[in-house]
Amino acid sequence: MKRFFYFLFIFTTAACSSMLPYKDQNLAYLNDIEQNPQAYYGQVVAFSGEVKGSTEDARHLRLVLKVEAPLYYSVTGKGNALSYQLLLVHFQKDTPAMTGILKGSALRVLARVSQYETRTNSLGEKMGVLHLEAFAVSDKTSSQDFFHLQSPEKQLYQSWKEGRLFFKETPQELEARYPAAPKADPVATPKTTSPAKEVTPKKHIVFDEEVEEFVL
Repeated sequence: MKRFFYFLFIFTTAACSSMLPYKDQNLAYLNDIEQNPQAYYGQVVAFSGEVKGSTEDARHLRLVLKVEAPLYYSVTGKGNALSYQLLLVHFQKDTPAMTGILKGSALRVLARVSQYETRTNSLGEKMGVLHLEAFAVSDKTSSQDFFHLQSPEKQLYQSWKEGRLFFKETPQELEARYPAAPKADPVATPKTTSPAKEVTPKKHIVFDEEVEEFVL
């Protein structure tokens, strides 16, 4: 009888975990990206974590996201030594409405990998930083979602929210099924030259020279 209930428990757990809404990818996957970032550029990924820094205006939301570490990482002390736990997330909003996502918020992001670089933190330590271009963010703190309305990003978000993405559907399948509309050719504008800026080494986590730095 005990064996029966054991197998029933295993079957039920497997069935329930086969489709998880807002499925995210773990630190092992993030480590794989760090080892060969060029192979992942443009790929759709999902991560969750805590917002360590946030700036927002009418069109853009920029975040520093620290990826959640499994319990065994904390128990073994591995979590604090990881150089690839930080993500720089950029979300270009469809509307000027503010998301209200602030430092300390628990967040999930669905995004494309755009860039990887090594920076130096305030302690002088080297750290890997992955850049993501998000098209859907889910604020677990306020239970609000923000996402792009165009194809295929809307369909990717819906599949992610309903637990199908990464389980029953792959991003590649959805992108083939809902191709993006062709973009209009931009109007050519004359180029102007500007005086070269003096380059200074970046010591902290910053998005660009105009954005206040996040000291971690």
